[in-house]
Amino acid sequence: MQIPHYRSEFLSDPDTSEAIRILSRGARWRIFPYGAWIEADGAAVIFDRAYRPICRVQGEVVEVVPPETWIAFKRQRWFYRDWTSPTINPETREKLIAIVAHYRIEPELRRRRDLERKRLLPRAEWPVSKRGRAREARHA
Repeated sequence: MQIPHYRSEFLSDPDTSEAIRILSRGARWRIFPYGAWIEADGAAVIFDRAYRPICRVQGEVVEVVPPETWIAFKRQRWFYRDWTSPTINPETREKLIAIVAHYRIEPELRRRRDLERKRLLPRAEWPVSKRGRAREARHA
């Protein structure tokens, strides 16, 4: 999965650029992409800072995933670390905005932002990898 790095790579349309800029202006960055889980079939599930799935990317197909969905994954990667948080790092902000634009998930993030403001955005179950399941079985 190739992740876009800079907004300018994908935002030649000024309307899209402006819409995403407005979304991110006072953004609660925790609803923006934080990382991706890689499933057994190779699909990537992009998740937010609260580890809620946002969308599944399989080839060119992007589908929104409900935030309470349990995801079983083989690997995970993060788009940033605490020391490169979008609240303090402009490059990270650009990267996240590019990801949102590339996968066209802005409408879903707006919907989640509105739900979060009303405290209606569901909390996700913690996903587990195969190693995590083995650990759970040992502790059962």
